[in-house]
Amino acid sequence: LGTLRGARGASQEQMSAQEVATAFIGHYYNLCDANVDGLAPLYQDGSLATVEGEQHQGPANIVAKLKSLGQVTHVQQSLDVQPSLSPSAISIFATGAITINGTQQYHFAQYFQLVATGPGAYYLQNDMLRICYPKDTQLTPDTSEIAGAFMNHYYTTYDTNPDGLAGLYLPNASLHFEGQQFDGPAAIVEKHKVVGQVTHQIQTLELQQQSIGGNAACIFVTGRLSIGGDNPLQFAQFFQLVGDANGDYALLNDMFRLIYA
Repeated sequence: LGTLRGARGASQEQMSAQEVATAFIGHYYNLCDANVDGLAPLYQDGSLATVEGEQHQGPANIVAKLKSLGQVTHVQQSLDVQPSLSPSAISIFATGAITINGTQQYHFAQYFQLVATGPGAYYLQNDMLRICYPKDTQLTPDTSEIAGAFMNHYYTTYDTNPDGLAGLYLPNASLHFEGQQFDGPAAIVEKHKVVGQVTHQIQTLELQQQSIGGNAACIFVTGRLSIGGDNPLQFAQFFQLVGDANGDYALLNDMFRLIYA
């Protein structure tokens, strides 16, 4: 298991979620760049990683996929942290630049769910990575699936009636928008509205089921958006969708970042 014992001279109880995430993810990217095999202890047998749309389970399969990317160097540029569904878990959303085999540099966005197993000890239950290649393609979500149906409804509502988004968030939901935090449906909707008239185009959509603390789904979207008809910008957005006993779903976590070329 990954450990933060001794990190910054603090115990788990003394470290904030932001401090835990910063220390752990710094360790993760250091291993990614210098010793990919060293990532294996950060995952468990039930851990899931989706890399460029391909899902892998368990430490050996995840590490093998990451090694297949080649020699990489990460420069982390942003880190957003929110409480997850379980009190023992943290949702983390990172963006930055990645250089592959010393020549090709791209932007990346990555989501992690970090779960505590004891004082200062954590593992990665969920890991979702997208390298943000420039592209003009558009994805039509499969509305027969929960993720596709919900995201199609979400972005259609956002683009045509942003006030209608309020009903899609739980009362304790949080939004991180370009590093700013907004809590509760009213504040979240108000932030979305002040952005202006937005048109979204989904280009990739990934789903991972997660059962840490309840019935939930991790959804990771990348695409392009236009504000007020201006030239499109790339974006990445993570959602945690929580289901209830009636089969209804609402958003607990929402983390959004523009991906600047």
